[in-house]
Amino acid sequence: MCKLDTRRRSACGIADAGVTSLAALGVDVSMIIAGMGESDSEIRQTLTDLAAVGIDIVTIGQYLRPMSHHLPVAQWWEPEMFEEWKRFGESAGIGHVESSPLTRSSYHARQSVDRLADNRR
Repeated sequence: MCKLDTRRRSACGIADAGVTSLAALGVDVSMIIAGMGESDSEIRQTLTDLAAVGIDIVTIGQYLRPMSHHLPVAQWWEPEMFEEWKRFGESAGIGHVESSPLTRSSYHARQSVDRLADNRR
């Protein structure tokens, strides 16, 4: 689906696998989990890639280590970065980006779909 260098190819595979199709609504959704060692430029490139393949809604949230045997948090991103990624993703062509440290995949899902539908009208 995405043509990327070797380092990012696996990340794109994760994004591809994470795409949820809401076929009845004609909406494709994906999520980015930040704080696992990625850079700002990698997140921006992923948003660009997702826009290029027609993803409608992206959620971006901070990785939170559930228990001590899970991967540690590699980086805590400031809330302002999540706001920047929202602006960047929407300017890249993604219909709606929900982005904050506590955003999860279903965060405000109904409102996101409604907002996307309003933007398409």
